[in-house]
Amino acid sequence: KYIKNPSAEEFVQFKNVKMITVAPERPGSMEFIKAVTPDCIVSLGHTDCDFDTANEAIKNGANCLTHIYNAMPPFHHRNPGPIGAGFVNHIYAQIICDGFHISKPVVLATYKMFGADRMTLISDSIRSAGLPDGEYESGGLKVFLKNGAARLADGTIAGSSATLLDCVKTAVKFGIPFDDAVRMASRTPAEMLGVSKGQIKAGFDADMLIVDKDINLKTVIVNGEVYDNLSAQDYYKTNVMRVLDKEKIAYEPFSYSPELTEGVKIAEVLGEDPACVFKTLVTESSDREHFVFVIPVAETLDLKAAARAVGAKSVSMLKQKELLPLTGYIH
Repeated sequence: KYIKNPSAEEFVQFKNVKMITVAPERPGSMEFIKAVTPDCIVSLGHTDCDFDTANEAIKNGANCLTHIYNAMPPFHHRNPGPIGAGFVNHIYAQIICDGFHISKPVVLATYKMFGADRMTLISDSIRSAGLPDGEYESGGLKVFLKNGAARLADGTIAGSSATLLDCVKTAVKFGIPFDDAVRMASRTPAEMLGVSKGQIKAGFDADMLIVDKDINLKTVIVNGEVYDNLSAQDYYKTNVMRVLDKEKIAYEPFSYSPELTEGVKIAEVLGEDPACVFKTLVTESSDREHFVFVIPVAETLDLKAAARAVGAKSVSMLKQKELLPLTGYIH
């Protein structure tokens, strides 16, 4: 009763969706795939389909496998399932290369099967990515992060805590050439989505990372702007200021401190790093103190609860045309 069959009529209500995962054995899936593929990448996943069903879905326009091996039938020598269908049709395959979801031999075998021009590295990360061991929440469930592995209380893997750069490191550690590992995290997914990213050439977005010989991050370049050796709060602050400037909202200099009681309370309620919360004066309507925040992952947030935690009267969300960051202020 918790599974909804695909409907093209309902899907068109959502704008700017670039990719959607479909279980092709569900009623109406083939018609849905035909209808939406001109404007959206359809990926097969969270499925129990067999080879023939997956093959039919691919013939109808599906062009990717969502986190291959996870949440789908295994690649069996007599029942190849969606993995076999993806291979023979040379579609794209996402693989979670965090060192926990997929073993080294299987990562290497998949690389040989699909190649660097069709296999894409993904992190499948949840909000605990990059954070220390401890207890977190994802999708309403308690998640326990230990030694880099995020699991539910029963031991089930609950997503990844790796960054995409971590996945590149793991791929190289497993034996995949560096150039191919980088391609599978940049150019290949960009080509699949049809966006001008993932290559250093005229006409492409100037988004790139600079790393050292050990693949440690040194510099981030976003849309041509260089972020060099920034701390977490400096990075968040830069993004906050950019959005405030874009929305022509006047503000005073920021202050940040890990001991900022109100900021810690806001971060706790939002389930975010305290480094993303700053105190400032937003002067568009008054000279009251505001707590400005930037959220690195756009999830459903209980902003009213955050406001109540610090005795604030209201919450405002800034208009934001870009996907990230999600920015707002509590006052």
